[in-house]
Amino acid sequence: MRIFPALVGAFLVTASPLAWAHHATMVEVGDTAKVAGVRTFCSGVGIEARDAAMSGANGVRIEITGRDGQYLGDQFVRITGGELRGEFMVHCDGPWLVADLPAGIYAVKTWAGHEGPSKTVIAHVDGRENQRVVVNFPELGGTPEQQMSALE
Repeated sequence: MRIFPALVGAFLVTASPLAWAHHATMVEVGDTAKVAGVRTFCSGVGIEARDAAMSGANGVRIEITGRDGQYLGDQFVRITGGELRGEFMVHCDGPWLVADLPAGIYAVKTWAGHEGPSKTVIAHVDGRENQRVVVNFPELGGTPEQQMSALE
């Protein structure tokens, strides 16, 4: 009977990104939404969109990059800590997610895609300027040849 609780625990740990992903607020590229009381903007596609993402932002800009530093879209982000009011879970199709977080220290967990790898970084938001956080997934992206060799 001890096997069953262990299996359930292992499933919950393994499924955690999938379990919360359907609760994430979807923010389309170029759109703004309020998530946990925080103005959130999904961007990063095109120069104009990148400039718009930076105007008036005081929190954190999370950028997802791949093997050669190229931007990757389809990110899931969970932010905890600081002065958040509620759960901050977002799905952004673009490579940039801008969140106007109040000053504080936050844990930013990012998944590259629905079932992709994840990383957690710490963001120190000072409330005066946008903090740039780059989360690199070197195992993703690259040229088509590099992607094929990664599959072999």
